[in-house]
Amino acid sequence: MAGTRNDPEDLTGATLGKCEIISRIGQGGMGHVYKAKHTGLDKQVAVKVLPRELSRNDVLRERFMNEARMAGQLEHPNITPVYAVDTFEGQPYIVMQLVDGVPVSRLVSRQGVDPLLAVKITAQVARGLAYAHKRGVVHRDIKPDNLLILNNGRVKISDFGVAAAMGSDAAGGHSGSPPYMSPEQCRGEPVDGRSDIYSLGVTLYLLLTGRRPFLGETAQALILMHQQDDYPPLSELRPGLPRELERIVNRMLAKGADARYQDADELAEDLEASAELIRSQRRRTVTVQRSEGSGIYKLARQAAEQASEELDRNETIELAVLSMTTQLENSVTDAQQAMKKARFEDALKQIETAMRIKGDDARLHMLRGHIYRKMRKMKEALADYEVAVRLNPDDPRARSFLGSLQRMTGDLSGARENLIYALKLNAHNVEARISLGKIYEKGRAWKAAEREYEKCIELVPADERGYVALSVLLINRKEEDKARKLLLRALEINPAFPETLYWLAVLTAPDNPSEGLKYLERAVKNGFRDRKRLTDNANFKTLETVASFQNLLKVFGHNKPARK
Repeated sequence: MAGTRNDPEDLTGATLGKCEIISRIGQGGMGHVYKAKHTGLDKQVAVKVLPRELSRNDVLRERFMNEARMAGQLEHPNITPVYAVDTFEGQPYIVMQLVDGVPVSRLVSRQGVDPLLAVKITAQVARGLAYAHKRGVVHRDIKPDNLLILNNGRVKISDFGVAAAMGSDAAGGHSGSPPYMSPEQCRGEPVDGRSDIYSLGVTLYLLLTGRRPFLGETAQALILMHQQDDYPPLSELRPGLPRELERIVNRMLAKGADARYQDADELAEDLEASAELIRSQRRRTVTVQRSEGSGIYKLARQAAEQASEELDRNETIELAVLSMTTQLENSVTDAQQAMKKARFEDALKQIETAMRIKGDDARLHMLRGHIYRKMRKMKEALADYEVAVRLNPDDPRARSFLGSLQRMTGDLSGARENLIYALKLNAHNVEARISLGKIYEKGRAWKAAEREYEKCIELVPADERGYVALSVLLINRKEEDKARKLLLRALEINPAFPETLYWLAVLTAPDNPSEGLKYLERAVKNGFRDRKRLTDNANFKTLETVASFQNLLKVFGHNKPARK
């Protein structure tokens, strides 16, 4: 096997069949992924080379080859095409379309994504699964990392044929990923398309709430939870969602396969109907009690259809923009930064094209505001959020976005007014309530801030952010024992929330540096990216000479030493 001195597994520069390997673009338990030039197709492709252990197991090897060949027969807009299956020096690999997009997992913030976009993503995946299931192909590892959003807003399922052949140790020898496995997968039973529907249900729950339904810290715990435990109702974590959407999710996540959707086409139809329900709540509709032949009726119907088409077009643009602006969010090098700027500019062009068609769409202004905010053009972002509020003054999200950015830019009076109004519209808005609490803290109104954080916990007890906000307030008041209890409760709710792990490290590092470092490592692994808060916090002084801490700082792309 070819490789480099530093990494014998790296195939960069090698030729696999008709594929000239250009660079490695990903790696994980399922193997290494490379960008390559396919000389026969005369275009760039992705090549996934499976781990060495697969080639040593004749049963797994043959199973992989069969499954991958079956996947190669799938041709659907929502499935990443498989071009070829072969071996290199006895090691199997597959050649796939090189997709210019990002995994769905990269789009999920702690509050989830917009419900309409979540439904639109899931419906596209369901259509792709329905096509595959009818041809006898079950994916077995549906999860956000295997769902890619392209720059045109289309969603594609990747890795068909790979998961079926691989039984990972983490999954107890079964195919699949423990956070997303169906109960029957967890028991090691044969699976059909209904197992993929369960895994897609876990994904939709994550998109809607920002967290998975089950949050065990080990594979074994997750495998038991899928089979035995109940999950927090959607209405507790994301109040205001249509009941029909909650019904769909509950049916997807039924413990018994017979209680779930029996085919993915039915699921896709329900999701598309749910999307239309959400749209109808957002647009101004016209109801005219006249016969269908009425001229007024026809005008009203045409107006409704045009509004629906505009919303659908804008949702597609929003998905495309999310994909483009997320790809290089953690850019470090100058080249990456330049590409990131180009992506943002492309996204702005798409939005401006849509605005020429319908300039009074508040969602487009919010979307452009988000991009300006990522570009650190706060003045432009504020202007767009203000327009969104003016166009739709009773949209709690628009009020919340505007108020939060006003707080960041120092307009505390305007921020307070908009955040209070957002909470009047939706009392369960955790982001708005925490932002309001931070304003009270800045004005030294400690009790008022404490009341807001306590209200978060009372109204949305399954959301860890209220516990963390209150714990930070208590840490600043030197009430560390109370703060630790709240943080441990937050950790129990969501073991992967980086802010919880960071503040537990702050409390733990002075007396137990090794345990504090473990919390920090977990925080960084789960997305913590504020290097300054690691180097400037006095509680981490005991870690400054520890090699593991210095290695942790290198994750941020800087070689600058920690504060002395």
